[in-house]
Amino acid sequence: MESALVYCKEDEKYAVKPDAFGSYMQYCYMVQQYTPQDFRYSFIKYFMQLLEKQLDWKVYNCKITYSATAYLANLLDVKVYLEDINYDYIITQQLEKDKKHPVFSCFYEALGRFPLPAVEEHLMRVLVTSAANVRMDCFIQKGFSAVKNNIPKMYPKVEDAGYLSRYLCLILKKKSDLKQLSRSGKLEQLRKACYQELVNRADFRREMPYDKFHIKVDASGIYQEKGSRIFFETEEYLHALIV
Repeated sequence: MESALVYCKEDEKYAVKPDAFGSYMQYCYMVQQYTPQDFRYSFIKYFMQLLEKQLDWKVYNCKITYSATAYLANLLDVKVYLEDINYDYIITQQLEKDKKHPVFSCFYEALGRFPLPAVEEHLMRVLVTSAANVRMDCFIQKGFSAVKNNIPKMYPKVEDAGYLSRYLCLILKKKSDLKQLSRSGKLEQLRKACYQELVNRADFRREMPYDKFHIKVDASGIYQEKGSRIFFETEEYLHALIV
């Protein structure tokens, strides 16, 4: 279809492509803005204004592309990065419950003012993504080795460190007294030390201020006994203390 070819060709002009892999590239794609010369520029700008006004969404950025999978499925992907959510979800015209979602009326209102080639030939899905989670995932991955190597040396109660999505998790010695460590301020010290190690390795201080950064701490022993892969699928991880 014409529209698929147009979008794919246009995206080739940018340093970071829609199908970029890895947390750092996902972050770079999120912050990359369309240029005024891009035929999507005016449409996206107006679409974002409508989302903020009509849905009360705090929109960081928005992208409209065809991925290889979406093209085969005859789907237009619209990715909306929001500042005020902490989880991702999808709204798709393929589902009856989503067809009348106001995000689509915003899209078509913007389309009426700034037409895009052949876009109405496609079904659409809107991928709503947490901008904070994209930042955090990149922030932690870039500095994780420093935390894993240095924090256990600084704090003997820490045996290891792991991470999943937006949380860095510190593994404490089994049955450590978390309440006592919290009262004494030790857990807050750990949080500050982890943040500093991450900032030293990946200077995201402006994009990820300290008040947005949190760690999980676990003293259940599951991580040591069953390994990290099993640990992150357990109830213990889900209910680990957030500091």
